[in-house]
Amino acid sequence: MKNQLFTVISLALLTGSNVSRGDNQMLFMGSIQFPQTLEALPELRIFCKGHKIKCEKTNGSKKLSFALQDLRRRSSFYLVVTNTINYAIREHNTVAHLTIDPKKPYKLYHLQFVQGFDQDAPYRWLVEEQRLPLKNGRIPDDAIIICYDPNFVESVGGGNAIELPTIHIKSNIVDLLGSEKKLHDKSIELLLASIDHNALHSDIHQELRPDYQQKTILAVTI
Repeated sequence: MKNQLFTVISLALLTGSNVSRGDNQMLFMGSIQFPQTLEALPELRIFCKGHKIKCEKTNGSKKLSFALQDLRRRSSFYLVVTNTINYAIREHNTVAHLTIDPKKPYKLYHLQFVQGFDQDAPYRWLVEEQRLPLKNGRIPDDAIIICYDPNFVESVGGGNAIELPTIHIKSNIVDLLGSEKKLHDKSIELLLASIDHNALHSDIHQELRPDYQQKTILAVTI
């Protein structure tokens, strides 16, 4: 496939303008906010629609950022936070879909971009925490899957026309675990557990970096 280059300008983020590729594709920016007290950001894995989504670290703001390329008209997403992923297998040992054990901890959010009532913010993201709709634990095929401990998540909220709601990690997560080292050890453990999933998800090579003119440049190569 051809290399695809996108540029997201900070002005577009402020005005809520669509940043798109052609008439059908646009980029949605996402982020995971960690406590400012951390000395370093942990690593984690994100999957979506058969792809591995790369995270970029911003240590100054203690935030992990990522980007999704999707249909411009799309206004709703499923977000799943889980530390275990399973597979439903068809005949001939092919994967039918991804699942999680509904009896184990997980968090599922439905994100819907809706019309608001504030003149300064005519549209907003409605975030609703849900349970999996199917008893077999099937993850929605187009869900954003965060491979992380769901007990670490405090809330999901905010966002605008091209920014998805931010995933906020508990501010006292270090105290809950006992030390920052234990937080990083847990993240490494979850990364190792996701190695088997990597073979079923293709890479999207992304480079996200701010320049000195307050622009955000995002290059996506498939």
